[in-house]
This record gives sequence, C-alpha cells and structure tokens, in this order.
Amino acid sequence: ISIARSFSGCYVTLSDYDPKVLEQLEFNRTLNLDKNCSQVDVLNLDWTAFSIDQLNELPDIVIAA
Repeated sequence: ISIARSFSGCYVTLSDYDPKVLEQLEFNRTLNLDKNCSQVDVLNLDWTAFSIDQLNELPDIVIAA
C-alpha cells in the first residue's frame, strides 16, 4: 500500500492465495488509498499456474506472497 502511495500513477497488483490475506489487502486498500494514488488491484493468483490473461492490465509493480 505504501508503494502505491509513494509512486503516484503506477499500476500496482497485490496478490495472495489466502482469502483472509486478500480480504485484509482489500480493506487496507480501501482505507489507505484515495483517487490521487496509484491504481491498485487485489487479485487471487496462483503463481504456480499463472497466466498473463489473469491480469486486468500489465502492472508496473507486482507484490505477491
């Protein structure tokens, strides 16, 4: 979240496979980002079976666990 705030205008993808982690990421995104910040997607991605088609856009930054 702080990276998205620091680099305004970037497209950031935050991902995890655990639903609870995704829920927390979504909550933090809603709480801490405004419209002047970067665009941030929170996605459930399985990086062992990843396809580029799973992304809405090509991100500038990906943070995955």
